Amino acid sequence: MNREELISAIFANMQTAKKDMFSHLREVTTPNTSPAQLQLLFLIKQLQPVNAKQLAQKLEMTPGAISQLVEGLHDQGMITRQPHPSDRRVHTLQLSAKAEDALIAVTTRRREVMENVMQGLTTEELQTWLHVQQKLVEALRSKPTEGETNV
Repeated sequence: MNREELISAIFANMQTAKKDMFSHLREVTTPNTSPAQLQLLFLIKQLQPVNAKQLAQKLEMTPGAISQLVEGLHDQGMITRQPHPSDRRVHTLQLSAKAEDALIAVTTRRREVMENVMQGLTTEELQTWLHVQQKLVEALRSKPTEGETNV
């Protein structure tokens, strides 16, 4: 394979792995929870209490998109909305006990899947994989993508 074909194959494998990982995680979340909602739950856990505007900024999404995700999570009983103490127009979002339990189950399942996948890899292969991942993350964080500037 030439370099372009290798990059295409790697990209396809990354997409497949992401899709397959989410299908494993669906086993421990509600069937109506989308990947975007799952990501939002992890972010709310990290930042809570947080409001929708802060989430939109952090995820670089529109307030309308965040509102749809939040509404779905609220309908599933995964988050609660509390009026902000000083501004009743703003609601802070917090995880419900149901969401906390779901995130623990997702984290546990994610680890189980990765341990199972990596069982057939040697320590040297894992070290190589980690090294390549670190280089990828570093490159993505340090270099602007097309149309962006690195500020």
